[in-house]
Amino acid sequence: MTPRGLLSGARSRVRFLSLCLDATRRLGPAWIVFRIRYAAGLRLGHVRRSSPLRPWAQTGISTAMPVPVVDAVGLRNWLLEHTDEKRKARLRATVERVSAMEFNVFGQTSSIRHWHHDGVSNVVYPRDVHWSQVREADDADLKCVWEPSRFGWAFELVRAHHVLGDVDAAEAFWRAFESWRDQNPPNAGVNWICGQEASVRLMAVALAAQAMPDTVDQQRARWIHELATATGERVESNIRYARSQRNNHHASEAVGLITSAYLSGPGGVRDRWWALGELHLLEVAEQLIFADGGSSQYSTNYHRVFVHNLVWAVLMYRAVGREVPADMLGALRRATVFLAALGDPRSGYGWFFGADDGSRVLAVSDAPHRQLSDDVHLASAVAGIECGCGCDLRLVDSESLHWFGLGRPAATHRPGRPEVQSFADVGVHVLSCGATTVFVRCGSHTYRPSQDDQLHCDVWFEGKNIVLDSGTGSYRPTAHGLPMFDEVWDHNGPHLAGVPHSPKVGRFLRASWPTGTAIDIACDAASVEGTFVVKVNGNSFTRSVRVVDGEVRVTDRCDAKDEFVVRWKSADLVPTVLSEAESTARVRRVRDTYSRGYRSSESIDVTEVTASQEVLAIWSLA
Repeated sequence: MTPRGLLSGARSRVRFLSLCLDATRRLGPAWIVFRIRYAAGLRLGHVRRSSPLRPWAQTGISTAMPVPVVDAVGLRNWLLEHTDEKRKARLRATVERVSAMEFNVFGQTSSIRHWHHDGVSNVVYPRDVHWSQVREADDADLKCVWEPSRFGWAFELVRAHHVLGDVDAAEAFWRAFESWRDQNPPNAGVNWICGQEASVRLMAVALAAQAMPDTVDQQRARWIHELATATGERVESNIRYARSQRNNHHASEAVGLITSAYLSGPGGVRDRWWALGELHLLEVAEQLIFADGGSSQYSTNYHRVFVHNLVWAVLMYRAVGREVPADMLGALRRATVFLAALGDPRSGYGWFFGADDGSRVLAVSDAPHRQLSDDVHLASAVAGIECGCGCDLRLVDSESLHWFGLGRPAATHRPGRPEVQSFADVGVHVLSCGATTVFVRCGSHTYRPSQDDQLHCDVWFEGKNIVLDSGTGSYRPTAHGLPMFDEVWDHNGPHLAGVPHSPKVGRFLRASWPTGTAIDIACDAASVEGTFVVKVNGNSFTRSVRVVDGEVRVTDRCDAKDEFVVRWKSADLVPTVLSEAESTARVRRVRDTYSRGYRSSESIDVTEVTASQEVLAIWSLA
């Protein structure tokens, strides 16, 4: 290597080290100390000893089932009334696939030989080692082996059980559960690695069993009790790790402890797990659910995970006659209002900003993944607030409500006149006028951001997402050739060519978090306007957005000496691009990719604008 090359390499290493130091400084000394101690505990075997391998318990187990959360009779009646022949055929096919150990994994059929087999990448993980000793395969994604073990398919088998007379869906569920149990003794193998996965699995099993109470005998009740005990022990032993992540893992594992307590029956361990789960969930409610209702992962999908966890927790409290802590209920109400603001009232679908791995903890509706209205209906009914999704609730009869015997919540009227909803803590701003809505991402970060998406805009018109976010391809881009779509150029915001606002120093860790501010948002009788500024490495990017019904105008300015780039992802519509006399703008239409769902990608047209000072993009929608 030449001296110049050596010098360049040294500078790159120094730059990377500086970014790493910046990222760790932002996370704080307590986080750093914990991670160092946790890594040492893994190496020295402390984690293995705190959650040891053991067989399933066989004796001295109560088979008393808790007061049910699920309204099995009401659910059955609703399903019988609302299931047509097409849906029955789909349910019948699902039962057949599960019986054959075939599962839908992120839109792809995964045929597995056993529960430690990733049928997508054809990777087999060891069965008989402690979960802390299992390593993710280089050419695979752990989520693909975890997905069948989440038991999300159980919700479909419940539906099939209630509406199909010629298929024994309940037996298919119990056979799958028994085989999973036989192959996954407590703390052994890949499916015990993550306490959140264990918690989500327990919720799904509990819901399925309560929705099919006529199929639960003494042995099956004992299996559920054993799963609850093993899950409670696993989560309790390592919830400090979930807590250190400061995201939905902490919420899920806190609720996992409460679920374990709920299913375990009265006694000391139940009281301990409930108290510990409540303590952690209240910390989540106070710290990770912001005052404006947003949450710490800066993501629509993970925000829904927070909401689902809170919904399930509140339902369990009420089922056993416990008073719901006011702070927990308040967090659910705030989070529900924010979730409602992300939805489009005409379609029920929502803007999915941030990372999205396809998670849906409470799959008590078969609505498409990106439809938010059913989730908002359920959360509003449980929280006891008006539903702000904007959909005409007279025309809505959500399946999710009938799982729990809930009535429709009252509707909050969303006016057609210009309206602004600004959530400064999470950095989301919603500008609406008639059938036109623009979602703007702009804010500062209390917790680590996973996506470099400042000043991104989504444009919606008459229920359709016209200008859109790239979604999430894969968390393992090197294994599957799918990008994460998390860089600034994957979003519809201004940036210097090839220069991230927030550089990555790890798969999920960024440095130099930019500061974003909404400096002016106002409405008049016919329009709504907002101006947003993001400061990056001494440069300022300013985006002004004006919305009237049927038209969106976005003006971008940058005070850097270099030209900046704006990329607009839109399949069917090309904006009119104008620039000031002293500025220059070059426009070209290119092909790029985006993701509708985790581990998928497809082509899309992109309007790429390179400008020197100021550029205006006009979207004529009507």
